Order: sequence, then C-alpha cells, then structure tokens
Amino acid sequence: MQVDATVSGPKTSPLGRNLGRRTDDREDSIAIATDHGPSDAEVIRSVLAGDVDRFAVLVRRYRDRFAGYAVRLLGSTDVAEDALQEAFIRAYDRLAQCRDPENFRGWFFLILRNCCYAEERSRSRHAGLTLKEALESVAPEVSDHRVERGVAPWKRRCSS
Repeated sequence: MQVDATVSGPKTSPLGRNLGRRTDDREDSIAIATDHGPSDAEVIRSVLAGDVDRFAVLVRRYRDRFAGYAVRLLGSTDVAEDALQEAFIRAYDRLAQCRDPENFRGWFFLILRNCCYAEERSRSRHAGLTLKEALESVAPEVSDHRVERGVAPWKRRCSS
C-alpha cells in the first residue's frame, strides 16, 4: 500500500509542500506514517537491501514535518527547501550509518540541523562580499580576467 502524506495548506512552496505552519490534521499525518505504513526500520532495511525507491516513503513521511523547522531556522522558504533537500541526500548517502533505524526521525533531525547551520555559516560568510569576492569564493578556479570581463559590462551600465 502506498501512502501519500502530502499536506496542503494556505502557505505552500512552489512544489506544493506545506512550509512553516502546522496543520490541524497533523495528528492524522502522524497516524498515517506510523500505523498504516511500514516502520522506518522496515523501510531502511528495504533501501539497504537494494530497493532504493523505498526511500521516498521516508521523504514523504518527514518532508513537511521538518520543513517548518528549517524555515523558522533559516528565515527563507527557498533556502529551507535547499537545506531540506541536502539533508535528505546526506541521509540517503549515509543510511548504513544510522545506528537505530527505529529512530530515523531523530537521526534525520540532526542531519537537517547541521545542514541548516552550514547554510547559515555560508550565508554569513558571503554577506557583504563584492560580486568578484563572492564569485571567487564559490568558484576559485575562474580567473580574474574572466570575472572582470563578466562584471565590466554591468559596471559600465551603472556608471553611465
């Protein structure tokens, strides 16, 4: 049986996900995730055994639940979606390292929290940088000549 835990509400992301607000049917979504579907441990065992598509069960189960946390921590829906996606990728890549599959939710929360903190550190490092400095910090292999060539037309338009 396939479970769709998507919740729609007044504030949704461009992908239709509920972000930043708890809904009245939150208890129902918890019941769907735990009573009617496979346990987290069952899903993890399936994924580790080669059924990688089953990871989508965990994504559907926890995406909306943790999206609000990421939005509150980062202050931006778009940035929160990026951090949430990065956290799911890291969780998938490190799934074999999950010591207690029944507590996937807690393990995933720590991954998401660390992704949010990393995003905050990255944003604070890049705050106040010039365009050239920001480009160099993201892509240091780009030569100064190529950066200056790309910035120069913008400078000419603004100074005219």
